[in-house]
Amino acid sequence: MPKKWNQWKSYFEKEDTWQYDFEERKIDYSEVKKLLICVVLFVLLYGVHVSGTRVGLMVDGGIHYMLTTKTDFVALGQQLDPYIPKGFDREMLQRVKSVVAQPADPLSYMSMPIHGEVVTVFGQDCDGVEYKVDAGSQIKAVSIGRVKAVTNHAKYGKLLIVEHGQSLETVYGYLDEVFVKEGDRVSQGQTIAKSGKKPADNKPMFYFELREKSVAVDPLTRIKGDFPTQGGT
Repeated sequence: MPKKWNQWKSYFEKEDTWQYDFEERKIDYSEVKKLLICVVLFVLLYGVHVSGTRVGLMVDGGIHYMLTTKTDFVALGQQLDPYIPKGFDREMLQRVKSVVAQPADPLSYMSMPIHGEVVTVFGQDCDGVEYKVDAGSQIKAVSIGRVKAVTNHAKYGKLLIVEHGQSLETVYGYLDEVFVKEGDRVSQGQTIAKSGKKPADNKPMFYFELREKSVAVDPLTRIKGDFPTQGGT
């Protein structure tokens, strides 16, 4: 009888061990939930994309902008640094910036501020280039930066200057309206102004200048980035 009892006891102890092992091997559903959330988001975005509605077009434009417009995440991180909560994992943020940071040379990802016919090239009676455009054409920031000045100039009319770091500045002239003010931060592709007319002959025109260490250089030979996907009007 004692021998039989020991056999039963061993069996039940083994069964308990199996039960504990099973509990330890329970499936982690957190990863499954993440996958389901991704699938749901994809289905929603795709549904909006194929809907052809105004909302769908806005979403498409936003996604296209994020995928095609290069952004200086290093400069962006510096701008956001004062607003980051004290408990935030800054080491993780530094690792992310090291992965997605743009090349050291901002000229490699700057884009031209507008489409248009260049009618006056660099050095031809001006320190920049002149574009023949329709009055009221949208002027876009070539890269992330800070507005240094909004002023009036006898030759270039209403003038906007943006600092981009590393001693680089861009100058936008012959403007009709300016949508930013001194000290504002701007992002690449942001509409910052509308073109106006050249004061000398009152013709619709846009003036663009690039400065390196306060010296004007030919922007058409230095900026390597693509033009904006949309036209200037």
